[in-house]
Amino acid sequence: MNKTRRYRSAASVIGISALALALLAAPGATAAPRSADCYDTDLPATVEESRLTVPTVPGAAPASEQLLAAGGFQRNVDRFATQLCAAPNLRSATMLAEQHGATLWRSAIQRAQGPSRPSLGWIDSYDDRPLYWAHLSATRALRQWDPGFPISDEERAELIKAFVYNARGIDSTDFPEGADVTRVLVSGFDPYTLQTEPRRSNPSGVTALQLDGLRYETDEGLIAIEAVTLPVTWSGFDAGIVEDAFGPHLRSDSPQRADMIMTISQGGSFNIEQWAGRWRGGSDDNNNEGEPEVVPEVATWPMPEPAEFIETTLPHEAMVAAGTTPFAVQLNPRICEVLAGQTAQTCHNNGPTEGSAARSGGGGNYLSNESMYRSNRVRLGLRATDVPGGHLHTPAQTYPSDRSLLIDPATQQRRHDIADQGVALVKAAAEATQERNSWAGFQADRVEMIEQLIEPVEHCFVQNDAYDTNSQIFDGCYDWHSAVHGAYSLQALYGLTDDQRYLDVVQSKITPESITAELAYMRGRITNSENPYGFSWYLAFQKEREETTGNYDMRPLADEAVARIRTLVTGLTPQQMIDRVLVPNYPNVSWALIHLKLWAEYTGDEELAAFVHQQTERILLNPVLDTRCPVSADTTQDHREFFPPCLMRIAAVAQTWDVPAATLKAWVEERVPSDLWIDPVIAPVRNHSHALNFSRAYALWHIYEATGNVQHRSNFTDLIRYQVSRPDLWTLEDSELGYDVSHWVAQFGIRAIMQTFRDIGDPPR
Repeated sequence: MNKTRRYRSAASVIGISALALALLAAPGATAAPRSADCYDTDLPATVEESRLTVPTVPGAAPASEQLLAAGGFQRNVDRFATQLCAAPNLRSATMLAEQHGATLWRSAIQRAQGPSRPSLGWIDSYDDRPLYWAHLSATRALRQWDPGFPISDEERAELIKAFVYNARGIDSTDFPEGADVTRVLVSGFDPYTLQTEPRRSNPSGVTALQLDGLRYETDEGLIAIEAVTLPVTWSGFDAGIVEDAFGPHLRSDSPQRADMIMTISQGGSFNIEQWAGRWRGGSDDNNNEGEPEVVPEVATWPMPEPAEFIETTLPHEAMVAAGTTPFAVQLNPRICEVLAGQTAQTCHNNGPTEGSAARSGGGGNYLSNESMYRSNRVRLGLRATDVPGGHLHTPAQTYPSDRSLLIDPATQQRRHDIADQGVALVKAAAEATQERNSWAGFQADRVEMIEQLIEPVEHCFVQNDAYDTNSQIFDGCYDWHSAVHGAYSLQALYGLTDDQRYLDVVQSKITPESITAELAYMRGRITNSENPYGFSWYLAFQKEREETTGNYDMRPLADEAVARIRTLVTGLTPQQMIDRVLVPNYPNVSWALIHLKLWAEYTGDEELAAFVHQQTERILLNPVLDTRCPVSADTTQDHREFFPPCLMRIAAVAQTWDVPAATLKAWVEERVPSDLWIDPVIAPVRNHSHALNFSRAYALWHIYEATGNVQHRSNFTDLIRYQVSRPDLWTLEDSELGYDVSHWVAQFGIRAIMQTFRDIGDPPR
């Protein structure tokens, strides 16, 4: 199913005349209205605005006037100029500018997407030029406005910005909320190089107007696309317009967070640019300005460590494979760079060279390249590494050879073809992103994600770390329990892939002698220190080992772990029971009961299963915990430990309470809101909180299994994908904390993902 619908209509367009009456009646409107002659043409306009008077050919009317009339926008332009003169104060003028900008944008979208109407002019609905010239007319009016009260340069700049952000759609990128919505934010550009051709259009801007507000259903849910347009000015980019357009939709805590971003510009063909470079070549922009320099940073948004090149993460294979027509589509790997110690640039298709300085990405070093670089730089600065981003170049628009003509059938058809194919490519990327983020996409990627996570595990397991030198088997990964869940992870991946290398790493430390020594070690030095946390992990490892190898030689260690955990749980006092549920780390009793049930189901030990059920009712169902441990307590960004105890309590009940499914479902749903959504932790406050995304996901999976609520499953996949996309949170090389996190965090991710392959009690593979 692929059903398209538009959410915007003519009814959404606000009339300026009604607005003007409201402004004049606004509080503080004390000054007398000015006459319509309130403009000082001696006040400077920009070079770009000065082209409002340039004719198509000598003796003809200005191109701007012809296109404004052809697009039905001249009345809007004239009305705004008149009403601005009537604004009694700066507040009223700002409100007028905002509303005029918003109305202009909505009118342009309606004109582009809606049915043809006489009031919207005679020219083709795919024409972006009426909006462009109406936009320039308004900014010139605001720049040359001479009100009857003082206005500073800073106030005028803010007034113009208020108009611009509305007229470019930046202040109206509103997405529907919900877990089944795929949100896509794209940008196009204004026309450019009007110095030589005032009839310029820009197919990327046309594409943006066709895409804004698009909503359509697929089998995986709703796809929602919002679009903005960007100026072709270096000064506009330096002011942060790209970051302001994309940044709000890349924050981890935003319900409007995008699932994919894409900048689009006009080039020579449909190229998906593989690389954006940190260099602006300095070619003249629409204000005839430009200097070669490094792309400046923006102080108002988080900036990552400077990178000479940023690579696309768009689903370019799916975009190429979509078979859109009539133009060819390809990934463009071209870059230009200056190698270390050299001065001349070299261009090639082999990717960036370490230590080089960027001189151009695949799309050159103009504003198109910079739009990709800036939008993805802020994406990385906001740690939105799970959000695909990149740039699409379109073929170039052509123009009638008769310069007195605004358009002819051939050039009109070419613009349609480019824009329609651009829309199709954005939809192909959106659908590929939606599929990737879907449950089916997660299932397809989960082994690969575990293979990414296993690298630091392999490194740490073979170490002989000083902390547990008396252990014969689990002496790597810094401490005993981390080595145990390292062994679990290696054993699990061996079971999934049959890759002997993972089994060999574990087997390298297992001999009959080391097993005997390890059992003595468990009964001695770590009898209490690893109970219940480490012993619980051991049961998960032993289950994996027996299932994947059929080898039961280490079963006595599992029996010892079960006995120790049972003794601990049985001896808890009423206060200790509460404390052990609330503790967010090693002594947590929910984790212990989960693993006792895991072992009971696997071994068919009915007596142990009954014991776990009894302890669940005795410990976890205590109503005091409903008050002291609501799940909302486990949704914050500043949690300092690796367990979410309140979520883990619910997950433990979901796994260990032996009651009818309907009873269990009702109990869980009373305590977990159906719309619960936990945002990823993006900046862990200490080393232990680096695992929170994985451990919260672990709990959410079992809440999903108990309730069948796919929102919890979507939240699970979201947390897993985000954390995997942030190797700085779990690898040795990328993390600032190094071995402090790399020796254990990845194992939590593997454990969470492994739950999705089979349920507790499934037969051995």
